Amino acid sequence: MIHFGHACLSKVTRLPVLYVFPKNSVNTDSFISAFTSQFPDTHEKIFIFYDVGAYYTIDAIANRLHQLSYVNVDIGKLAENEEPDILCWSLKNNQTTENHTCLYLGSDNQSFFNISMAIKCKKWILFDITDCTM
Repeated sequence: MIHFGHACLSKVTRLPVLYVFPKNSVNTDSFISAFTSQFPDTHEKIFIFYDVGAYYTIDAIANRLHQLSYVNVDIGKLAENEEPDILCWSLKNNQTTENHTCLYLGSDNQSFFNISMAIKCKKWILFDITDCTM
């Protein structure tokens, strides 16, 4: 099965699936500005997850946060060619998120609902890419 467009990425076990993701517009400058305002402590433990349409921006965001000395920011990786740790995500060294604030880069949709219900964090924060707000 080939799935074009938005996907909530619930685990599929009966059919092989190929996803073709959209490329959503993400204002990375607005995200970085909102992020640094929300998280002034560069040592706070933060885990970032994202809508599939924001996939193409995640490396640039990670680099910018690293340049700003955010040392405890981890980013979930879409499990493209590997077995996911949870839902569709691979977590570095199978780490846990329970002691992190988790941030979702995307929209308040089914994907955000699924991930926020499945992944346990201290709290969830949404950065809405439509209106650039947290």
